[in-house]
Amino acid sequence: MNKLLTEMTPLDWVIIIMGVFAYLPLIRAMLKDKEHCAGQNFYTWILWFFLDVILLIVTILEKGNPISLFVFVPASCLATIISFKYRTKMPNFEKWMSVLVFLCIIIWLTSDEYYAIIFATISQVIAGLPILKDTWKKPEKFITTFFPLFLFLIVHSLMLLNKPELSVKNSLFSGVMLIFTIITMLPIFIEMKRQQKNKNSLKSSGD
Repeated sequence: MNKLLTEMTPLDWVIIIMGVFAYLPLIRAMLKDKEHCAGQNFYTWILWFFLDVILLIVTILEKGNPISLFVFVPASCLATIISFKYRTKMPNFEKWMSVLVFLCIIIWLTSDEYYAIIFATISQVIAGLPILKDTWKKPEKFITTFFPLFLFLIVHSLMLLNKPELSVKNSLFSGVMLIFTIITMLPIFIEMKRQQKNKNSLKSSGD
């Protein structure tokens, strides 16, 4: 770990700073209003936290590129702590997700870090499916998350540029999450353009 930190490049620090700025608006909104738990409940956040931790450990053991996870792990931990007071009964989806987390640990312990990275990345996407569904169903509720999502897009893009050689340990998580972020942002962007068009139409009719 010490060697990893001492070998960090300026681009690594840019990725970390961008990741922090991506999470700040979400954390600030969560502190103000439970409706802004980034579209997730306490149980989803804690599952994401465990998946981030697994990904961080196995990526380091595989000698991959874990830079963005240095931000995601403490940030998801903080989000879990904040959302704890808003917890309700555990939904069925999160119950199934908890099974996936245990499967990630079992795969890691019984096979190797390579397969753990793959399974944990897939689990991350599955955990994000409810928020993806909600953004496509009611994008107007997620307009305030567009900027943080845009920063996450930059983070994942820089991660791919940071280690241009394609490999599971360096590229899989960032590549998959980059695609997932774009798909999540798309309905929000369309809704923002629609609202702007309506405002311009109202302004024109008023003139």
